[in-house]
Amino acid sequence: MPSLGATRLVDLVWISREPVAFSALCERAIPPETRLVVLDLDRTLHLGRNMGELLGWEISAYSGYGPRYLEELEPRRAAGRMVLSLRRPLSMLRYLWRSGRVWAGPGLHYLLWCKIASRVRWLRRWAYARFGPEPVHAVQRLPQDVLFSQIASLPGEIVRDLAARVWARHVPDQTVEREDLASLRRRCPGVRIVLASASPREIAEVAARELGFDEVIASAPGFINGGRVKLAELRARYPELSTPGAVTVGISDTGYGEDHCWTEAFTHVIDVNSSSP
Repeated sequence: MPSLGATRLVDLVWISREPVAFSALCERAIPPETRLVVLDLDRTLHLGRNMGELLGWEISAYSGYGPRYLEELEPRRAAGRMVLSLRRPLSMLRYLWRSGRVWAGPGLHYLLWCKIASRVRWLRRWAYARFGPEPVHAVQRLPQDVLFSQIASLPGEIVRDLAARVWARHVPDQTVEREDLASLRRRCPGVRIVLASASPREIAEVAARELGFDEVIASAPGFINGGRVKLAELRARYPELSTPGAVTVGISDTGYGEDHCWTEAFTHVIDVNSSSP
């Protein structure tokens, strides 16, 4: 936990009691002289959707149903993790078995130590005692390692195609559109807009391509771009974060506190779609 010496006093806190469109949020909270804007991916660009996790489930579906039938199912697919097809009961059972074998343990681990711990005070304290000062980052390592193992099991071209399908299927859940970033550039001439995510590069690059980010930083085998690691990477790449007088903005859902450390680096922090602002 940060010491009292690391506590930062702020000039203004604004909490919206009603939903706000991203474009309106930018007009209110991002000054025209801003030089750097950094956005998270999961549950930030989409309402309630973790795109890295969805990619993992998509790889499980590819393995369970096979590429041909999965492509046939695509026009009828709904958003979300699971894909159930009663027309192929054996394939569905294989898919459920493989998905459960891969994700049951890591999923329950994440459920307990991130989702439940974020709401239960004594369990949250226990998480700090067990995992150290960055419990969310530590807990996320298990499902992230499983996801990278899944990614490594398929050719890169197939993984990128599955990531594009996941993105296209969840467009209705987007809270940020390409035009929003274009409008932000018009308001803030010369601004750099960066996507920084703990999700795998394969899904982050789809987001960058579809929305028009200038640069993308994401996780790869051996490098998990989350918590303070993400902040350190941002500081190393963007001198604006250490330049006196430079206006910088960080935008994240920080649902379980994983990006609370952004308050140490950015002049403006925007917490969106979050359960723990």
